[in-house]
Amino acid sequence: MPTLTAPLTPPAATHQPQKGVDKRVKISLQAHRLSNPGPLSLPGYAPNELKENDMYAIVKHGGHQLKVTKGAKITVNRLAGEVGSNVELADVLLVNDGSQTTVGTPTVAGAKVSAKILSHSQGDKVIIFKKRRRQNSRRKNGFRASLTTLEITAVSAK
Repeated sequence: MPTLTAPLTPPAATHQPQKGVDKRVKISLQAHRLSNPGPLSLPGYAPNELKENDMYAIVKHGGHQLKVTKGAKITVNRLAGEVGSNVELADVLLVNDGSQTTVGTPTVAGAKVSAKILSHSQGDKVIIFKKRRRQNSRRKNGFRASLTTLEITAVSAK
């Protein structure tokens, strides 16, 4: 029988990370942050930088509650009206004028939010696929929500 002369040891770790990979990842993350500076862009969500004395309100529309300030652009379910016309959102749940917060029960009496219709559009397509296994039953439907983009022109407490 032949004898083994070399000891049986596991091979040395020779794997070295490729140079430059980490640098490319850092550059792509920086580019992503530059092209997407804020949080996610969701329908009805307008990230606002509130200053100390900014007035804001929480408005209920179409089953959603939206925080709005003057000049904010929000996306809501389709509203009747032409582009460029003004609308009022009357279901104001909360108003803050910078120093005092008024909470409604359920709405704040006399408070209203005025907005201007910027555009009408459709949301992204949502696919509804239903399958009943082992029944040879499948159904596929698509849906696109009708949306309206508003620009808040005024928030008034009373």
